[in-house]
Amino acid sequence: MKLDMQEYFLACSVKVRFVETDANGHMSHLSPVIYMEQARTELVLALGMGDLAKGETFFLAKQSVEYKKQAYFYDTIDIYCRVASYSKTTLEIEYVMVNQKDEIIVTAAASFVYYDANKQRVMRLPQDLQERIDALKQKPLLQHS
Repeated sequence: MKLDMQEYFLACSVKVRFVETDANGHMSHLSPVIYMEQARTELVLALGMGDLAKGETFFLAKQSVEYKKQAYFYDTIDIYCRVASYSKTTLEIEYVMVNQKDEIIVTAAASFVYYDANKQRVMRLPQDLQERIDALKQKPLLQHS
């Protein structure tokens, strides 16, 4: 499976910790969900959103994960993500997780609702969100070393 990675940002790299493996020595099926949250946090903060001091947050509405290949303890995984689409209040993020051999091990997607935790209500995404996304394309989150 070959994806066009032009629209994806390298959000973070992780090493699979021992606690993130299962009894078979594979990366647990739960670990990619944790990695997705870490990548999403990097993306959202880079877009200038998610200021918890102001009560700006997101809540998960749905997610899907497809496991393509196995990963093991201490493997390094790069987590790429992109804003696939958005509406007035909802952000759709897609993820690709790649091992050191440049093999795709996981693809995933999630929908998040922008939320004001102080007022306990859904809030609108910034009107200039597309401009923020475009600016981020010019300045990636991370670079490969």
